Amino acid sequence: MQHYNMGSYDVAVIGAGHAGCEAGLAAARMGMKTLVLSIQLEAVALMACNPSIGGAGKGQLVREIDALGGEMGLIIDRTFIQSRMLNRAKGPAVHSPRAQADKARYHAEMKHALEMQPGLDLKQGEAVDIIVEDGAVRGVVLRTGAVYSAKAVIIATGTFLGGRVFIGESSYESGPGGLAPAAALSSALEGHGIRLRRFKTGTPARALAQSLHFDRMQEQLGDERTTPFSFMNDEIGPNTASCWLTYTNEGTHAIIMRNLARSSLYSGMIKGRGPRYCPSIEDKVNRFADKDRHQIFIEPEGLSTDEVYIQGMSTSMPEDVQHEFYRSIRGLEDAVFARPGYSIEYDCIDPLALKSTLEYKYINNLFCAGQFNGTSGYEEAAAQGLMAGINAALKLSGRAPFILGRDEAYIGVMIDDLVTKGASEPYRIMTSRAEYRLVLRQDNAHLRLTEKGWAIGLASQQRHDRYLAAKREIEAELDRLAKTKPELGEANAFLCGLGAAPLQKRASLAEILRRPEVGYEGMAAIDPGRPDISRHSKAQAEIQIKYAGYIAKQQAQIERFKKTEEMKIPAGIDYAQLDGIRIEAREKLSAVRPGSIGQASRVAGVNPADINVLMIHLAKMQGMKADGGPHAANSSGAAIAAGGIGEVPGGTAVSGGGGLAVPAGSEIAVSAASGAAGGIGADAGSAGSGVVPSSPPAKSGMGDTSGRPDGGGLAVPAGSRADDVLAQGIADLGIACGRAQTEKLLAYMEQVLELNRHLNLTSITDRAQFIIKHILDSLACCNWPEIKEAERVVDIGTGAGFPGVPLAILMPQKSFILVDSLGKRLNAINGFIEYINIDNVFTKHGRAESLAHQADFRERFDVCLSRAVSELPVLAEYCLPFIKPGGWLYAYKGEAASQEMPKAEYAINLLGGQLAGIRDSGLKKYGIEHKIVIVEKTGPTPARYPRQAGKPEKAPLGTVKK
Repeated sequence: MQHYNMGSYDVAVIGAGHAGCEAGLAAARMGMKTLVLSIQLEAVALMACNPSIGGAGKGQLVREIDALGGEMGLIIDRTFIQSRMLNRAKGPAVHSPRAQADKARYHAEMKHALEMQPGLDLKQGEAVDIIVEDGAVRGVVLRTGAVYSAKAVIIATGTFLGGRVFIGESSYESGPGGLAPAAALSSALEGHGIRLRRFKTGTPARALAQSLHFDRMQEQLGDERTTPFSFMNDEIGPNTASCWLTYTNEGTHAIIMRNLARSSLYSGMIKGRGPRYCPSIEDKVNRFADKDRHQIFIEPEGLSTDEVYIQGMSTSMPEDVQHEFYRSIRGLEDAVFARPGYSIEYDCIDPLALKSTLEYKYINNLFCAGQFNGTSGYEEAAAQGLMAGINAALKLSGRAPFILGRDEAYIGVMIDDLVTKGASEPYRIMTSRAEYRLVLRQDNAHLRLTEKGWAIGLASQQRHDRYLAAKREIEAELDRLAKTKPELGEANAFLCGLGAAPLQKRASLAEILRRPEVGYEGMAAIDPGRPDISRHSKAQAEIQIKYAGYIAKQQAQIERFKKTEEMKIPAGIDYAQLDGIRIEAREKLSAVRPGSIGQASRVAGVNPADINVLMIHLAKMQGMKADGGPHAANSSGAAIAAGGIGEVPGGTAVSGGGGLAVPAGSEIAVSAASGAAGGIGADAGSAGSGVVPSSPPAKSGMGDTSGRPDGGGLAVPAGSRADDVLAQGIADLGIACGRAQTEKLLAYMEQVLELNRHLNLTSITDRAQFIIKHILDSLACCNWPEIKEAERVVDIGTGAGFPGVPLAILMPQKSFILVDSLGKRLNAINGFIEYINIDNVFTKHGRAESLAHQADFRERFDVCLSRAVSELPVLAEYCLPFIKPGGWLYAYKGEAASQEMPKAEYAINLLGGQLAGIRDSGLKKYGIEHKIVIVEKTGPTPARYPRQAGKPEKAPLGTVKK
């Protein structure tokens, strides 16, 4: 075919999905003449799967895209039909905006934004090759023979590249939504040495709303007051649509299992790796066979269509099977389907081949973004597109690259994960991936990033001016709250009305606002002179005051993290020539080419001993000397242990695990303790930190045992090192616990003790005793089979979070619900779990007698835990109604457990349970004789139990069987 020149551009973008749109707009707004190619213009910003933007982690990305000057937030604000802020029951670090979109309008608005952008041409055309000369990309070739020369090219092909759709036994080449695939580009890219692999994703059927029975489902309303995605909008108007909740059932599951062999996924037709966090319905039913139902959300696709999206039911089953199992679901019995569900395989690259700028390492000026990089989701794609467009424009302008760190943005977390760890399956952002999520909140994205976006030339002057005005307003309000002190009597009357303890002396509004019971809006009663400021500034003032202590601690962590990020690795280093580094580590480091010691420490397959050798080599290269020199990395030294970063006071030498030791006094001190697990710690004594403790625990026990009359003594005398006690206790209990988990347990202890000065959370303030009586006692059941097999666990009367939080830290794959009748405690727990990054803990305020009658709680849990002081007959009435038949109750009791068991037998049997025995906590050597009573739930609890609030305590169920 004859090729012909159709023009030249600075930047050419292949693909106009969510990544391609942001890439093209960013490049054009930064002064680059830009071409955006779409295989079909109907595919521009196509919502091929769910008709929504945002969600946990994803909403944070959209806010960051907006803060930098991107388009996604503005478009969803114009086209949403329902808006919700997720995770409101938890702290602000995990609040995440999510909006249902009118998908046709979203496509049209984004397409129009590209069409109207100066310096950008949007064209329909299929790229079949890229032009590479002298190791650099020079342009793109279209199927028609048209050639567009370009100084930089961004590949953002989404799921179109080599797309193949699967519906049962049927398989054919296709892009998403029935659009044409990009069939020729894959082989051309491989011809340029770009290695491709296959991933897959899927989507459910679309039904017609008029055929559904919404009266048989639960309505899911949006927020009463909507929250904009874009910082440029104060208000976006009300919701105009509802979503609906229903569930699969045993009949649905039976249909799926009966036809499993007809699924493309299970027949072996699909070879690509699918997303772990968004599996098909057949995969969910097969993998989680013990679950009797799965949530299904019915989501409207727009106001001008009757189609609805059946969220949670993506599938590759044949159409006849799809019709059968969809119609087995309550509310979908008569469903009429407009489109079947399908799976789609597509080509993508290994992101380890990318630089942190998203430039391909082996071809200059070739950038990659979106699902082509092995990610999933519109938001992840858009964020990468934005960064690829920015860096392409900066490179062509001869300016420094724009790279966001893990401490600066979720975008930085995602890209660092991709380029250092790769993606063995479609990558999805989650709040748990961000170590510093308390700082990286969705509400402060503009405060973190707008100045950066303006400095690189992307954020507009209007946006920058608005940001500066908001920043001044927040700072002024923080200052006013810190200086304003209401009269003591007035303040105490207000606090007593909330059930809070009175003040002993006058306090500022900021000090009063720090109390868990007090909110900014509610404080208006004692703050008559408050100014009229934006709702956003009010929220910022409240968050920054309430979480000031936690934020300061996280900032200190970030400062330690930065020290290793600032230890740069020369680009041309030859890892193959470094003696002392394992072969696997050499290969991984050579492939990833990390830019810093911090990044190198996060590369999978590189352990602390390898980092130790690398740092010593760099010290020699840079002329570092043991007595301190001009090139010293930092005077305190740094300790790296399996991806964790800790500070070693005074450059103290550390060694272990057979690694190399750095002499005391050197600027660099690195742990070679290869057994440590990841995490971040500031304390040189932290368990597993790689630092040699000043006084290691005795191998036979935990200290002096002379205190007890029997010679056994209290194994841990007051004042013993808490981290040593925890390490020994975990070993004694035979629990697998990595360094990151150890540090979270210690951090939780510190948070409880700190707040204990204001709230009565515990009478135990000695840290060693706290570890034994709270942490280890909570973990005593960690290896027991009932809880190891459980998925959902409820902790009744959790108090300060025991035993639920310690168990949740060691069991991140399980969901823990913490129930308590005292809201102050739960507010404290929410702050604790937010600070130490625990995503599998949820709190519920209320009395057990009431909650156990609610459908979401009654007989929904595999295991119920309780350390409450109530006697066993009372505890059984509180707890057994929460447990599903076949589940278990763990009742933590003292030495009197054996006496309580006979008295409780009648109550337990009446409530559908059966005593299964009593187990020792295994902590006798530590001076405590705790027992755990085990009750099996053998049948349903009668509907009348538990009785009304207070009745179980006042009139315990009888102790004699009748």
